[in-house]
Amino acid sequence: MQSLETLVPVSRNQVDGVKVLTLVPAQATAERKLRTRVEPEYPETLPQLRIGGSARLELTISPKGTVANVAVPGGNPVWAAAAENRAKPWIYAPWSSRITIQVTIPCELRR
Repeated sequence: MQSLETLVPVSRNQVDGVKVLTLVPAQATAERKLRTRVEPEYPETLPQLRIGGSARLELTISPKGTVANVAVPGGNPVWAAAAENRAKPWIYAPWSSRITIQVTIPCELRR
C-alpha cells in the first residue's frame, strides 16, 4: 500500500451524496506527458463580442494515453465547447492506470 505522502489528488467527485477524492501515486501525474495536442480554434463569435476568458477541462486519460472522457467544470461555455472538442484527440504517454487531470485553456482576444 502507498503511503499518503506519495499520493496526489487527481479528481473530486460526488457519488450518491458522498464526496470521493481519487488519489494516484505522485509519479503517475508527473510522468503522463502530453505527446499530441490539437489547439482549439477561436470561435468567430467571441472576438466580435470582445469576449475572452478560459475553459477548465477535466480529462480522463486511459492507460494507453488516449483521452477517454472530457468534462467541463467551468469557463466560458462557447470557448469550453471548442476546447472540449479539440482535447478529445490529445495523446498522453502510456501509464499503468487510468487517471483524471484538470487543465485550463486560456482564450485571449486576437487583435
